[in-house]
Parts: sequence; structure tokens; C-alpha cells
Amino acid sequence: MSQIDHARRGFLTGQPLTSEGRRDYAQKQARQGPYPPGLRAVIDAGNCIDCAQPCVDACEENIIQAHPEQHALHRQPHLVFTQRGCTFCLNCTAACPKISWESDPVECDSIGNIALNQGACLAWSGVFCMSCLGACPLKALSLDFSRKLITETDRCTGCGHCVARCPTQALSVIFAPGAE
Repeated sequence: MSQIDHARRGFLTGQPLTSEGRRDYAQKQARQGPYPPGLRAVIDAGNCIDCAQPCVDACEENIIQAHPEQHALHRQPHLVFTQRGCTFCLNCTAACPKISWESDPVECDSIGNIALNQGACLAWSGVFCMSCLGACPLKALSLDFSRKLITETDRCTGCGHCVARCPTQALSVIFAPGAE
């Protein structure tokens, strides 16, 4: 994909007006993943701009990444569930220089909720698949009588362990309300 040139030449060639140009621009504006647990208030306050990102280094699961330089949310941390999920260890919040454990209450009961793309799910396609079931520490996933995957969103914390295990990427974490 081509980069959007916001300079005069890019505008005159119509790049921002093409569907590809608009899609590129939207991707550079959207959050690439949910907030790390307990850091939402710090991130929303814009405290990550000049930060060395100790939260990224403190994450034992290596699921915290910072948005890249060319992104609108440059340097803000987000969770990436490609290999593992969040254990809610709070190492990221302990490493954050903007959080004082004595005065700042750290709330992190949920990152978000699981969403299932039934069209991509092997279990919904008639294939016996249980890859995600054993990965969920809260048993928020189960199979119905016809062996189709059922998500129990009231039990889900959005930890992402199931997302990392899904062979077809049929599962994703939807940000908790107010976490977008």
C-alpha cells in the first residue's frame, strides 16, 4: 500500500481521496489493540509521549507494544495477542513512572470482551476444533451440543489467551467500554 502524502503534491494527486488512501489514514488513527490493564487513565492523559515505555519491558508475556512513530497514537502502549495473553500480573502498572501505588487506585478487572467471527471459526464450519477452549483461564468458551463454539461474555476478561491459540484468527478482543 502506498503512504498518504499530506503535502500539497499528495493532495493534488488525490491520494487522500482514494479508498486506499482513506483506509491507510484510518489505520494510522485507530488504536491497534486494547490498553494494558490498569494503564488507561495514564495513557488517556497523554503521559506516554516522552516516556521510555518501561511497561513494554516489564511485560513478562511480551504482549505490550508501542504504536509506531508514523501512527497518530505514537508511543502509546497497546496489547498484541498474537503469541500469548495477559496474565493481569500488573508489572506494567508497577513499572509506569506516572502511577503512584499509594495514591492511584489500579483497576483492571477487564481488558474487554471476546468476539467470535463465526465464518472464520473451524468449529462453526463443522471441523472439530478445541484450540481455544483450554487456553481460557476462566472457562468463558464452551461447545454447544453440535460442537459449535459458544462465548460466555459475562465471564470473559479479554485476557486474549484464546485469541493467541485460535488457528484461524476467528477470535478477537473488543475493548471494554470507554477503552477505545
